[in-house]
Amino acid sequence: MSKASEVQKPRSCPLGVAFTTHGDPVYLMCKTWKCPSCAKSLSRKWAKRAVAAFSPDTDGAIAPYWFLTLTLSSYYRTPEQGFGALRKLWDATRKAFQRNYDHWQYLAFVEGQPERDHMPHFHILSAELPPGKLNKKGKLTTHALHDWAVALGWGFEVDLKTVDGIGAAYYVSKYASKVSPNHPANLRRVRCSQDWPKVPKEAVEAVVVRFKGELLHRYIARVGQFCQIPLEDLQIRYVHANEMLAQMV
Repeated sequence: MSKASEVQKPRSCPLGVAFTTHGDPVYLMCKTWKCPSCAKSLSRKWAKRAVAAFSPDTDGAIAPYWFLTLTLSSYYRTPEQGFGALRKLWDATRKAFQRNYDHWQYLAFVEGQPERDHMPHFHILSAELPPGKLNKKGKLTTHALHDWAVALGWGFEVDLKTVDGIGAAYYVSKYASKVSPNHPANLRRVRCSQDWPKVPKEAVEAVVVRFKGELLHRYIARVGQFCQIPLEDLQIRYVHANEMLAQMV
C-alpha cells in the first residue's frame, strides 16, 4: 500500500506545553471530538450531563429514563452515506416525539462504530417512551417499536431499555467517545433539549500560552510576571515537560 493511500490516524493530544498563572506546566489539548484523547474527555463531561437529569421528585423517587438505539437500514452501504442521512433521520425522529409530547426532554448522540466499518448508530436518552403504537395493555411491543423506527426511515434493528443515572453515564461515555474518520465536521455529535439540566461549571485555572514565534526566554519572562518563581526554574520545568511530551507522541 502506498503512503498516499494509507488512512491517516487522527493526531492524539497533548499538542504542546504551557503554564498556569501559578507557574505549573500543563499540556495543551485541542478539545475536539476528532481527537481520540479529547473525545474521551468530552464524553465524560456529557456523561455527567446525562446524570444531571436523574433528580429525585418530591417523594425522593428517581424515575428511570429510556435509552433508545437506532440503526441504519441496509439501504446505506457506506459510512459516508450513513452519516449523510443522520440529519434528516434525526429531524423526522425529533418531530415524531414532539408531536406526541409537549415537553420532550432528551439527550441524543451519534456513535461511529470502528468495529463495523464506522457505520453510525444513533442513541437517544429520553424522558419519554418512543411514540409507537401501544397494544391493548398500553405497552409498546418490540414489533411496534421496530415498525415505528422503520416508518421514520431507520433500520429494523432497534433497542430500547430503561436506565438509571449510572447506566446513562456508562452508555454516554462508552459510545460517544468512539471516533470515526467519516464523521462530518458539520454534524453535531451530541445534542440535547433546552430544558435538559446542566451541571455546575468546574473552576478552571488560567493558562499562559506561548505565542507563535515567541522566543522561549520572552515566554518564560511573561509567565514569571504571574508567579513568584525564578525564571531559571520555570525554564527547567518547561524543558522537562516537553521531554515528557516527546515520549508520549
